[in-house]
Formats: sequence, structure tokens, C-alpha cells
Amino acid sequence: MTAGIYLIWNETNARVYVGSSLNIEKRWNEHRYLLERGYHVNSRLQADWQEHGASEFSFEIVEEMSTRDSQALAEPEQRWLASFDLETTYHRRAKIYRPTTHRKLADALGVAPRELLRETA
Repeated sequence: MTAGIYLIWNETNARVYVGSSLNIEKRWNEHRYLLERGYHVNSRLQADWQEHGASEFSFEIVEEMSTRDSQALAEPEQRWLASFDLETTYHRRAKIYRPTTHRKLADALGVAPRELLRETA
């Protein structure tokens, strides 16, 4: 059981999904299950999965953590998401966290809190 940050890469168009979990292997199985059945909550990821097929996607653990606290994953996940141009991700906007976590993320990233809420569309 691995906790940390993971990426789901579309090898065809280089679009990426950034996620975090206390059990990455279980979460990846959940993603696959939903994608294979056409029920994934992320409609853009679902559409690309259906168009390009499972073989065009790869899964990568980019940061392992020893935590058992899901809130501890928020900052590193946001940092990874911020490292990509949101238009090249499957995220429509930066993830939103409770106000105290939101301020901590902004401070850690050296940006104004409103920058974490920027829209891509």
C-alpha cells in the first residue's frame, strides 16, 4: 500500500491527470474500473479513454509519502498540479481545499490564494 501522488498520462496527447491517495494501488484500480465501464467522473479523461483506449494511458507514482493523513497529501498534490499548464491536464481548475489548507498551499507555492482558483476555460 503506497501513499502519495500519482499521474495518469495520456500518451497520445500528453494530457495528464494528477491525483493523490493513501492507497495509490487501490485508487488506480478504482480509476480503471470506472473508465472501463464509462462512468468516470472526469468527463474529459473518460472521453479520451474511450477514444484512444487503455493502452494509450500510463500510470506513474511521482511522490511516495509515509503519511496516513489524507490532508497531508493536499499540498504536494497541489504542487504537482501547479507544475503543469492546466490546459494540458484533465483538471478544469486547480483543486479547492478548505480555507486553512488553501492558505497553506498558497504560502507554500508562493502565490496569492486566488491564483489557486484560476479557471482554464
